[in-house]
Amino acid sequence: MSTQGTYIVIEGVDGAGKDTQEQLLRDVLPADTVYTREPRGTEMGAKLRDIITAGGLEPLTEILLFYAARKELIEKIIKPALDEGKTVVSNRNELTTYAYQIYARERHDLLEVTDYLSSNVLADLQPDFCIYYDIPVAVRKERLASRTEDNNAFDHFDEGFFERAREGYKTYIKRHPHAIIDASGTVDEVHEKTKRVLQEFLT
Repeated sequence: MSTQGTYIVIEGVDGAGKDTQEQLLRDVLPADTVYTREPRGTEMGAKLRDIITAGGLEPLTEILLFYAARKELIEKIIKPALDEGKTVVSNRNELTTYAYQIYARERHDLLEVTDYLSSNVLADLQPDFCIYYDIPVAVRKERLASRTEDNNAFDHFDEGFFERAREGYKTYIKRHPHAIIDASGTVDEVHEKTKRVLQEFLT
């Protein structure tokens, strides 16, 4: 847990509305809040994302690359902002790795090495609060049906993959103070839920 600023993470599968809710948070959180995202929050992270989302990598290779991008983001963006006493909102963090690379891929044999990386790469930098936007896989599929931009290898997995990812999120988010929000409603409905849980956390 940070000792100065406040570190907030928002999570969920593509189609859950994370990006939209992040934009709406700009009218709720302090004006100097720093917004970033994994793994594209740094130049190196963006390059690693391109390699990862092209597909064809071994699961452990994906995990190692994600933690490399994560380390860059922590050292260059997150830690400096927290040290200045600012609030940081990260769109994704290592919960994605547990949900996708461990649970969704059914590679629980990689849990030990992932826990090791978590302990040694993140050290004591853990989120103060996590919000997971949860949607049924059918809703996700409907929302993404017309999307043509930014497709990647993860978009083409079957429904079982994303059901397992949901299970992974709900399992590993318990490691942190958190809220699980049903994101299947309208943008305004989800925003109101988000404001409520943040107000409860911040007061």
